[in-house]
Amino acid sequence: MKIFLLLCSLLAFTSIGFSQNSVLPPILVPSESAAAEATRLRAKVVKLLPREIFMKDRDAYTEEEFQTRNREGGAFFSFGTGSHTYSKFSDIELVKGKFRTGFLGADYSIFADLGLISLDEVPNTPEFEFASKYQPALTEPNARTERQRFIQDAKIDGRLYNDLLQVEKGHTYLLRAIRYDAADTITSFTVIEISDAGFVTLAYRQLASCGLPKLERD
Repeated sequence: MKIFLLLCSLLAFTSIGFSQNSVLPPILVPSESAAAEATRLRAKVVKLLPREIFMKDRDAYTEEEFQTRNREGGAFFSFGTGSHTYSKFSDIELVKGKFRTGFLGADYSIFADLGLISLDEVPNTPEFEFASKYQPALTEPNARTERQRFIQDAKIDGRLYNDLLQVEKGHTYLLRAIRYDAADTITSFTVIEISDAGFVTLAYRQLASCGLPKLERD
């Protein structure tokens, strides 16, 4: 199935390697094997740390762990800015073995687990077709209604969407993150590594930019 994007413009994904815009603490640096796998997939690589591990008293932290606290423990990430720092650009969070999206106000996401498929196959999926043609809500009441619709297993054309999805090694996910007055992008990512401590490493590609959504607020 060949997809023609109506609203979103395709992005090239020739940029390969680490996705950070600043020097990372060692604990957030992906392993060499994960970085090599991301390169093989023609994707960027990022490592996420479970947020709950770092939600404890200061005395319980090692110095290395403590240095990541200004990044919300390494649990959040923006695919657009390449930063772990929690902000209005944050796209995803790792918490208790699950990915979570949609954190601020009326912002929301279209998020789906595509299963055991490759990153190359994502543009040919019904989920990508739906996400790329979807028109975001333009008023705050409608945005909050849409936000609620995509929480807790929204079923659209037989496909499931949720803001909280289980982390599964080898699975590929599709995310359209709608951040009003900030960004609106479509990203796909594959889980390539899960450590015994629950650290998760992703290989990802930004597939499309859908402009800068503006919201008429109450």
